[in-house]
Amino acid sequence: MNYVGDLIHFSQKFLDNDKNEAFLRNLPEIEKELMGSFLLVSDDTLVHKKSPLSVEENAAKYRIIEKLKRHMLQYTPNPNKQRASQLAYYKIHLNFICFKYLIAKQYRPAAAHLALQTFRLAKKYKILDIATILARFLFRHYASHTKDQKLAKIYYAEVHELNRKVELEIKCEWYHAELTNQFSVSKDLGNEFKATAEKYYAEVSEQFSDPPSTNYLRFGYSIGVFYKLSQKDYQSTIHICKKARQNLMENKHLADPFGARLFLNYQAYAAMADGDLAHAKELLLEVKAGTEKYGSQWYTSMQYLLLIHLREGSYTQTRLILSEAKEGKLSRQTKLMKNRWEMFEAYHHLCIHLAGLESKFQSSFNISKFLNKVTELSQDKKGFNISLLVCKWLGNYIRNNYDRLIDQEEALNSYIGRYLRKNKTFRNNCFLRMLLSISKQQFHPEAVARHTEKYRVKLSLIPLAIDQSSDLVEIVPFEKLWDLILLHLMRNYKKENPKYVPRHIYLKSLMRNEILILKSDEDIPILKSQMN
Repeated sequence: MNYVGDLIHFSQKFLDNDKNEAFLRNLPEIEKELMGSFLLVSDDTLVHKKSPLSVEENAAKYRIIEKLKRHMLQYTPNPNKQRASQLAYYKIHLNFICFKYLIAKQYRPAAAHLALQTFRLAKKYKILDIATILARFLFRHYASHTKDQKLAKIYYAEVHELNRKVELEIKCEWYHAELTNQFSVSKDLGNEFKATAEKYYAEVSEQFSDPPSTNYLRFGYSIGVFYKLSQKDYQSTIHICKKARQNLMENKHLADPFGARLFLNYQAYAAMADGDLAHAKELLLEVKAGTEKYGSQWYTSMQYLLLIHLREGSYTQTRLILSEAKEGKLSRQTKLMKNRWEMFEAYHHLCIHLAGLESKFQSSFNISKFLNKVTELSQDKKGFNISLLVCKWLGNYIRNNYDRLIDQEEALNSYIGRYLRKNKTFRNNCFLRMLLSISKQQFHPEAVARHTEKYRVKLSLIPLAIDQSSDLVEIVPFEKLWDLILLHLMRNYKKENPKYVPRHIYLKSLMRNEILILKSDEDIPILKSQMN
């Protein structure tokens, strides 16, 4: 696609032939100069072709191409496949670039007409930043150059009204940025955060009936999502997401498919955290179908989909998602995002080993190399670092590094005492103590199950959906991960003691009315004998 050519093409559509003879007369010259001498390397920057591009300029050139294809609301050359707002958004931005070029070249009459047409469209679709700049230009143009005081007064009033709306949008964006810096699904969010989020959401929601812009809706509803997620109120979170999507899609002048998919991801996360995995999966597949592959939204939806398959024990689907993500543009994502995907791969590797399926998947994941790379996650002491500690312990366990496990006892005890003493880290505290009991009981399945039963009961009393710690810290919920560990203990112990029957574990499981997933046919007769 010739982006500069499209810029001129769309600009020309807005021009009136009778009133813009000067522009039309000079259009071939302008187009020739643009296409022949310059490269577009940002939204509004033209670089002369004869001067070599710096590394930054070259990178910027590719960023603007990606932005035009992705962030400009999924623009495609075929206008029949777009909403009116999508095409208008694209036209407004390209015309604004052309407007700035015309000003620089002192084609003022043509620039004024283009500014007037683009201003009307930007105001209609509430693109405040561009509308404000164009209104100020038109005010100066009519006040100083044409001396038309009547029109000057009109645009003077427009500038004041737009500035008021811009101030509302900036305040909303500032609130969002302030909460984003504090909010993380893995952090310990206190009462101060919740009170601040509640206050901000109450203030910004007053404008939802007549929002100043699309950005205002996106930032405002995101504040509401942060507030409800900090309270672990997933049903209210889902309600806010539905309202956000409705407002962003039904108003033809505020239609924002990118923002709507953002709240579809939030809604899927809330459904997953609330335990409704089937509904979460439906929502995520909808996001996947409607978003560009390997974009930021695609990776967000796919990581939630991977977690659902991992928690369901669908390791084949998990492997497919991991392979697809690694084939894409994962290297271009943030370091935090890359670290999280590496952690998902580590847990996939651990789960298939604990389930006795390593020969089927032929996994060769290097746990030690992984632990040395995920520096972003290790800094979150009350959050994702706990996932890493569990990963490290299980990695040593499946490799039979029993000496290292015993050496790890003191470090884990110290960690629990330093970071996990409050009720908000209750489940993490319980599970790490369960892991410590394995080496203390010399890896004997019955002894481990007996001594950890009290912690297993505590986990059931405080399920993941109401626990105050993060939902994503437990890559696999601790109850399911613990059942896999016990099965692995039994399998290893039976190899050394063929006549061993794990009576205690099966009886306890039956008393809890749970169904153990047995991966080996030789375990099934033992279970039946206990039931008889």
